[in-house]
Amino acid sequence: MPILKKLKIVFLENGPANPDLIPKLLQMLKGTPIQLHKVTYDEKMMKRVAAERYDLTLLHFEKLDDLAKTILEDLYNRVIWRPIIVIFDKGSEGDFEEAIRIGADDFLLTAEMDVKTLVRSMILAIERTNRSRARSGLPSNRELRTTSDSIMDRLPMGVLLVNWNGQVMLINRKAQEIAAMKDGFQVDAEGRCLTNKREETQALYKLIKQTAEPSDDAVDTEFSLSLTRPSMKQPLVLLVTPVGGSGTEKRSGGAAIFISDPEDAAEISNEVLTHLYGLTNAEARVVIGLSQGKRLETLSEELGVTISTTRHQLKQIFRKTDTTRQSELIKLILTGPAAIRGNEQAKKREETKPVKKTRR
Repeated sequence: MPILKKLKIVFLENGPANPDLIPKLLQMLKGTPIQLHKVTYDEKMMKRVAAERYDLTLLHFEKLDDLAKTILEDLYNRVIWRPIIVIFDKGSEGDFEEAIRIGADDFLLTAEMDVKTLVRSMILAIERTNRSRARSGLPSNRELRTTSDSIMDRLPMGVLLVNWNGQVMLINRKAQEIAAMKDGFQVDAEGRCLTNKREETQALYKLIKQTAEPSDDAVDTEFSLSLTRPSMKQPLVLLVTPVGGSGTEKRSGGAAIFISDPEDAAEISNEVLTHLYGLTNAEARVVIGLSQGKRLETLSEELGVTISTTRHQLKQIFRKTDTTRQSELIKLILTGPAAIRGNEQAKKREETKPVKKTRR
């Protein structure tokens, strides 16, 4: 029976008579790569489960006792919009109804279960969750991933989301580009972050651990780190900050890594500048040139205008952006929304747009 191309399942069991039953049944499922993550019930583990992206939660209990109810309710509150299937070794109709009331999407009895029954329940639970999302106006898990990936790819810096163990769960396009150069930072085949120096790698993982699992008396904070590069270029700059925790929660379960290359010029869109600040196309080209470190004389020559024209355009730019100096203007552009990447079609249009060269 088909299910999904890939399936990531978190699996928790508490005192079942046959603890190997579910893993064995899932191993019998052909054609679907399954990542089955067995976890124990404690506060630290539950926060990690909530922070990671799973398609499904499977719970296997001997019966619906008080602990089973606590586990089910806790998981439901942490992973709303993730389907939960509860499997009992024994139980009454009243137990099943109670499990559904607490938050289970489906329940099964081990005595009546085979691989076909389990897979059918998994498919229906996932589909029900997706339909409930659609009715509520929320996107599906897959749509959320696609949307978040698209947004992340527009950021001018590299962004990685890692779990408590430094495993990369999400990486945007800029971070992939930086990692692919293997010049101070990379991601290995196991999805773990590496640097070119052992001591810097150790320092990075220490920061991730401190961020994802701070001590009880620690305050929310963020950490920075510079990474040396074999190319002898300026060091990469990393900022490690917690994700997943809020309020009085001390453990976030994961961390976000922001990585930037000081020598990599931000990609500024001509169209975005004109819409944001009311600049003309000619003024926007001046701003882009200045943000790339070019002098006014060089820009005048490249744009085919006189230096007096370029200086006049700069005065207009200052007025429209409410700035007074080139350094202030450049800071505004490089740290503002103009530095966010546009889509590829807009980028290509900008690259192919001819520059009209006229002397004034």
